[in-house]
Amino acid sequence: APPAAARAPAAEQPVRPRSPAAAPAPQAPAAPAPRPSPDAGVAPPPASPVFAQGDLPEALRTQLPALKVTGATHSNNPAYRMAIVNGQVLHEGDQAAPGLVLEKIEPGRTVWSFKGYRYGVTAQ
Repeated sequence: APPAAARAPAAEQPVRPRSPAAAPAPQAPAAPAPRPSPDAGVAPPPASPVFAQGDLPEALRTQLPALKVTGATHSNNPAYRMAIVNGQVLHEGDQAAPGLVLEKIEPGRTVWSFKGYRYGVTAQ
């Protein structure tokens, strides 16, 4: 067999450009799903009321762990909000005791949730 370099080159097929009719049509990006506007007539569910601690049912008040809020910092950015509770720094969503969650830090008070009730405590 003759060496590969000595073989005659294979006949090359000419490269033909695609005709515009054969090219796939460009696809438009999919439109995002429409979001309902705030005025769509669907009101958000009302938040449960925030009670003063003294207005909670007596049976619930006797179960509440002792809380001493000695300071709180409110910010428009929730990541910067913190409260000093029983000597510990807590952020929104932290538990101060089993079942007792620091729900929100507002200017002048902290809002807690316990057994389905929400109540506010002012810094001491």
